[in-house]
Amino acid sequence: MWFTQWEHTVISLGFGCLKLSDGSEDHLEAGAVIFHDGQKKRIVNLDETDGSLDNTRGKRGGRPLLVFYARDMTGGATAASKLRYSPTIICGSNAEGDAIPPHFQLKILAKSSHRERFSVEFIARCNDVWGVFGHKCPMLLPCAFGLNDKAGMNSIELDKYFKRSILPLHPDIEDVPLKRVIAKLDSGPGRMNLDMLAHFRI
Repeated sequence: MWFTQWEHTVISLGFGCLKLSDGSEDHLEAGAVIFHDGQKKRIVNLDETDGSLDNTRGKRGGRPLLVFYARDMTGGATAASKLRYSPTIICGSNAEGDAIPPHFQLKILAKSSHRERFSVEFIARCNDVWGVFGHKCPMLLPCAFGLNDKAGMNSIELDKYFKRSILPLHPDIEDVPLKRVIAKLDSGPGRMNLDMLAHFRI
C-alpha cells in the first residue's frame, strides 16, 4: 500500500512516469517508476535522532542515537561525557545523495529571551555542507540551530525548521511540474500542523 501510494504521488505530481513495457527503456534503471531529469534532487528524506553526550538511550527519532566523545581523552571504560544532555539532530539527504545540512535542536535554560546564550565555538565547529538541491550549481549550505526547553522537535520548531532550512534549499520552488518538492518524514509531533501544511501548499 505504501509503495503504491508513493508511485501514484510521484507520477501525479510530475516527478516521474511508469517505465514503458515495450523494451525501449531497458537501458534505464530497474523499477516501476522512472524519475525525470533533476527530480531526484527535489525529493528529500529526513529523520531525527538523539545526539547523546553521555551514552544514555533517548527516545527521539527513528534512528539509533549518536554518541559524541573525544578519543584522545583518557577516562573509564565508557568513552562518553557524563553531562546527561541529549539534543535532537535532524539529518537526511535527497534522492540524488546530497546531504541536507544538519539541524541541531538544543536545550535552553534561560527563563526569558533576553537571557538566551549560544556557544560561538559550537557554531564554528559545525561545517557547512555542499549541495545543489534547487540551486543552479553546488553551493555551501549552512547548518541550522533551534532552541527550546526540551531540546526536541515540536509543532512550532518543525514549522520553523522547514521554513528556515528546507525551503531555502529550493529557491525555485513552484507548484508546477519539475519545480515541486517532496519532503518525506516519519510520524511525530507537528507533522499534521494544518497551518504549516497550508503554508507549504500555497
